[in-house]
Amino acid sequence: MMKINNEVPLRENDDGYFGRLYEKIRGVGENNSTGPDLPHERTELKSKRPGSNSKTSMFSLEPFYDVHATIFNPRQLLEKYKNEKGRFNTCIKIEPNNRGFFLQLSEDGKNFLLCKVGEKTPIARWDLDAIVERANRKLPNMDLAKFNEDGSYEEEKYRNFKKEKFRDLLLRGEIVVETRMRDGNLSGKKAKNRGTVFRMSADKIGELYESKGR
Repeated sequence: MMKINNEVPLRENDDGYFGRLYEKIRGVGENNSTGPDLPHERTELKSKRPGSNSKTSMFSLEPFYDVHATIFNPRQLLEKYKNEKGRFNTCIKIEPNNRGFFLQLSEDGKNFLLCKVGEKTPIARWDLDAIVERANRKLPNMDLAKFNEDGSYEEEKYRNFKKEKFRDLLLRGEIVVETRMRDGNLSGKKAKNRGTVFRMSADKIGELYESKGR
């Protein structure tokens, strides 16, 4: 059985429990800061659930909606591409996913484009330099807690973020984009955009830093 900290209550479909638990242990409250969780130490806190192979959320960054003829904001994106449950929750990679969405570098190399198979016009875009700078601001150093089933954990401490290595992994498809939107009509819940998140395997995080310790 997993040991649950009563001071960090579980939520419905709670994939963020261990992140909140680790922040509680380190004395950090929940936040949506674009900088690291521990600003004075320039260190971001991340966690890995026991037995999980899910990719780790690194940071969020919304795209620009200025390249499509009819989609100018997240709501219009959701209306056009939502599934039968009123959601647009999908993991997008360099290769097309099961819904045909994929990421592509623009011809001038300046933008990362959200595209769909069969559609000539990109849906949205991210400025490539802005992605790299957001990562550099959010992840200058990182403490990663890998939790065990009994609630114990081991820490891995990564230091000195390498911007060009991040850019390389992004362009190689090692970093993916996840959208998390719902319209609320079928679920009975309020419409919500939980943000567009850049994620990668925890096993690859060490490649982003100059040094690793415990």
